[in-house]
Amino acid sequence: MKKVTLSTILGGLLLVQMAGGVFLNFRFLGIFKSDIFTVEMSSLTTALGFATLMALMLSFINVVVGVIAAKRFQSQLPIFSLLVILVASLGLILTGVEYANLANYTAFIGDVQAKGLHELSESMEFIRRLIVSERNESHYLSLFFSSFSLFLFYALLYRATRIPKLLLAFAMTACLLQLIALGSTFFQGPVIVSIQLPLFITQVVMPVYFILYGFRANSNGIADDVKTNSVLNSHEEI
Repeated sequence: MKKVTLSTILGGLLLVQMAGGVFLNFRFLGIFKSDIFTVEMSSLTTALGFATLMALMLSFINVVVGVIAAKRFQSQLPIFSLLVILVASLGLILTGVEYANLANYTAFIGDVQAKGLHELSESMEFIRRLIVSERNESHYLSLFFSSFSLFLFYALLYRATRIPKLLLAFAMTACLLQLIALGSTFFQGPVIVSIQLPLFITQVVMPVYFILYGFRANSNGIADDVKTNSVLNSHEEI
């Protein structure tokens, strides 16, 4: 089997995460915006199951990123490496909470349809809004910690590698802007979409850099990285 670098694996996973996150949040979950009185429950529950599995796998990539970082840089920055894993793990847990809330919303819709309702009373509408709010808040919280884990990862690379500092500084700034964009929701404000673009650019440029050059490059531009024989088989509201 052809040897591949840890950084190549990491770059590939980050690209998968970005593409999968865009598809999941802006396409696949669209069914949950359908009319709750007419949406087909079998389609909704199927979408819930696949979306939950997909979201957990995409969030788990951040944990894998932390493990790879620890394997590569633990001797240099052991506490920093562990912190990346811990924050990424918290993001994974919060993703589970998010989809538990989405399951509650699915159950609510099922109950409405089972009762044959065609209009919600004030109390039922209040409950619906409460469930939706809980899901959205947990969604933003999980994204916040996932983005924070990426910030810590790029900060680790800034300290431990010879990747161009300007490139890593841009990546760290992009993560900070994402944290600000999401943090606005904690004060009942909207997501600040206009400052999220740098993170999208970062999550394309950095993985490509990892694949082409590794975690660091020498003066000749040749990747200087650890090799391994094993190959491993992300904001929409409801």
